Amino acid sequence: MSEVMKFMRRSCFGQHKNMQDVLRVQRANRESFNFYLETVQYIQALEPDLKGSIATGDTKITESAIRGLLMLAESMKGPNYHNQQEVASSGIFDTGDRMMGKLKYVNSLPSANTLPSITFKKKRKRRSNQVMDDEDDDAEEPPVTVKSIYVHNETRCRLKMAILKVFHSILEGVQGDSIPRQMLSTVDWSAYAAQMKDCYDMRYDDDFLPMPFDGDPSPDNPDVDNIMDEGISYYFLFKFLEKYQGGEDGTPLTDVLARVPIAARYFEARKGYVEIIRDNRLERLFFRLPDACIEDGPLNKPYDDLYGDERDDADKKTTQFLENMICLVSKEKFLDKIRDSIFSFTINKWESIMMLCFYWGGLLHLVLVFGSYAPYHGLLVTERGGKGSSITDYSSIAKDSVCEEGNCWNLFFVVKVLPLIDEIAVACLNSLSPRRWL
Repeated sequence: MSEVMKFMRRSCFGQHKNMQDVLRVQRANRESFNFYLETVQYIQALEPDLKGSIATGDTKITESAIRGLLMLAESMKGPNYHNQQEVASSGIFDTGDRMMGKLKYVNSLPSANTLPSITFKKKRKRRSNQVMDDEDDDAEEPPVTVKSIYVHNETRCRLKMAILKVFHSILEGVQGDSIPRQMLSTVDWSAYAAQMKDCYDMRYDDDFLPMPFDGDPSPDNPDVDNIMDEGISYYFLFKFLEKYQGGEDGTPLTDVLARVPIAARYFEARKGYVEIIRDNRLERLFFRLPDACIEDGPLNKPYDDLYGDERDDADKKTTQFLENMICLVSKEKFLDKIRDSIFSFTINKWESIMMLCFYWGGLLHLVLVFGSYAPYHGLLVTERGGKGSSITDYSSIAKDSVCEEGNCWNLFFVVKVLPLIDEIAVACLNSLSPRRWL
C-alpha cells in the first residue's frame, strides 16, 4: 500500500490541477472513486496501531501512514480548492489530532548516555479494522537502547511533519473562513503548543535526549533541523489562524502560546513571511529564517540596495529586484567563505571593529591635544610677544636655546627642520601666486 500512496503522490506533483482532480473524480468513468476519502479512511484504520508500531520498530504501518499523509498534502497544493474542501470534510482534523496525542518524544534518560536493556513481549489484540497482519505476537521486542530511541523519535518527527503538511496545505490560499474555523474548533491547540515546546526542549533542554544519535550536536545537523522545522510549523499554524478566531472558537490562541513563552519567543524570532497576490487576493506565506538572519545575526541587515529599482514600471521593478537579489546572494556567498576562515571575525564583528577604531582614534586625539606641549623655540617666540616676520629668525632662537639633558633635539629641530619647512612653504606659495600666471 505504501507504493500505491507513493504513486498517487507523484501523480499530484507539480500542482497540476487536472492530475489532482482525477484522483477525486473520474469524469470518463461510469462510476467515480474518491481516492482521497479512501486514503483518509486507510489512515484512520492505521491510527490505533501507530504508537505500538513505532515502539516496536515496525516500519510498514508508519511508512504507509506517512506516504498517505504526504499524498494528501500534495493533492491540495496550488491551491486546489475542491480537494481542500473534500479533505477538510473527511475527518482528517480529528484523525490528525488523535495521532498527535499519541506521538510524544521520549526524553527519559539518566545522566549516563545508555539505557538498561529491557525485553518484553508484545500483547496486541487483533482488531476488526486492523490492516496489517500480526505474525509475531509472541516474538520478543529488541532491547531498548539509546540508538533505538533516537530512531523512534526521528520516526515520530517524520509522522508529525506529514500531519502538519496536510494542515498547511488545507490552509494554503484558503477562501473564506469555514475551513479555518472548522480547524479551530476541532484541534486541541493546547496539545499542539506542548508539542511545539517539546521541539524546543529537544534542541536546548539538557533533560531531553540530545539529537541526533551520531553525537553531532550542531544545529546544522539534519535531525536537529527537522525537529526545528516541526516546532516552527506549529507556530505558523497559530499565527495563521489567529486572524480567523472569533469569540465562539474557544480559548484564544494567544493565551495558548502564553503558556509556552520561551518556545513562542524563540520561534517568533525565526518567523519570516512574504506577501503575494494570487487570484486578486493578498496572501501571507510564512517561512523559517536561518539563525544568521535573526537579531544580531550576521545577515540581519537592511539591504537598502535591494530596493534601488524602478518604481513606476512593474516589469522593470521585478527585473531589477531580481538582479539586485542575485548580486546580494553572490556577495553573501563570498562573505560566507570568509566566515568559514580564521578571519571570520572581520565579517561577524565588523560593527564592533568600526566602533573600536572610532574610539581608539578619539582617544589618540585626546592624548595629542591634552598631553602634548609646545616646542622650546615656540616658547621663546611667545616670551617675545609672539611677533615676528613671515620668515622666522631661527638663528637667534638657536642662540638662545640651551642644550640641556632632554632638550638637544630642539636645536636640531630649530636649525635643520624648520628652515627646510619654511623654504618648501615659500616655494609652494610662489608657485601658486596669481602673478606668476599673468
